[in-house]
Amino acid sequence: MKKVLRAFLVTIVFLATAWQSKATHVSAADIYYEYISPLTYRVHLVLYRDCKINAAGNSVNAGLGGTANMSATSVSCGQNISFNVDTTGNNTNKIYGDLCPNINNWCTDYQSIFPGYEEWHYSGTLVLPMACTDWRFNFDLCCRNNIINNLVGPGGQSLCVSAGLNNIARPVNNSVFLSIKPIPYVCVNQPKTYLNGPLDPDFDSLNFVSSNPLGQAGCGPITWSPAITASTANPFGTTAPGGYVVNSNTGTATFTPTVQNTYVIAFTCYEIDPITLDTVGFVMRDVQLNVLNCNASPPSSTAGTQCY
Repeated sequence: MKKVLRAFLVTIVFLATAWQSKATHVSAADIYYEYISPLTYRVHLVLYRDCKINAAGNSVNAGLGGTANMSATSVSCGQNISFNVDTTGNNTNKIYGDLCPNINNWCTDYQSIFPGYEEWHYSGTLVLPMACTDWRFNFDLCCRNNIINNLVGPGGQSLCVSAGLNNIARPVNNSVFLSIKPIPYVCVNQPKTYLNGPLDPDFDSLNFVSSNPLGQAGCGPITWSPAITASTANPFGTTAPGGYVVNSNTGTATFTPTVQNTYVIAFTCYEIDPITLDTVGFVMRDVQLNVLNCNASPPSSTAGTQCY
């Protein structure tokens, strides 16, 4: 009887582990919105799925569907609305991997050490019932990757991103859009300049800050790993001893990682009306970065090409 029970428990643990490994597949998320008409907005969610394959050519991570569920909440107005976004018309499921032509990523070559990602672009129309100062458009998906080094218990945490809107201060508002793809290759012991490329259709003033990744119950902040003294000020902690700096206007982050590993960084970009100085909205970006052992030095100019 004990042997049967032991075998049963081992099977349960194996299945749970297998499920979790198939769930840890989204490496980055962006969210933004467009004004359409009074109280009506088009919300965009862009997910980047790790599309690593095995020797048989099959994905080792769970796939993404054509529809995603989101919520729109307001504490001040007592609102909690569920709505769906989908990939219709968004030319989605494209593979990205910033490599030179002669090098494959692990979405096409299972022996490659270089990550590759599928971009899944969802969007949907949301009609709000009223104007509020604190609308949040939220997306939450379980689970994060177990191998993330700078968060506590990452495999048990979801990935959550939000966008904010104050449509009392600004009834007609388009959020900022981060135009540069979120997942670059990062090389150990080489200075990195991480670009976000913000574009604001309304020409608002922008204020970028480094953010705590979200994923606890209710999209609360995840605890940084004390093992490397990671923090919002420096998500790499002791593995980037030279510091981590985010330009408040452009969102450009600079750092030099000294340890190969997997890390999460997050940004929040606030939109500020240049005349009234009201904060009229914000967007978030959440990114999992792999710090790799690369063969090349960084290019000498921004027009240079780097093969890893």
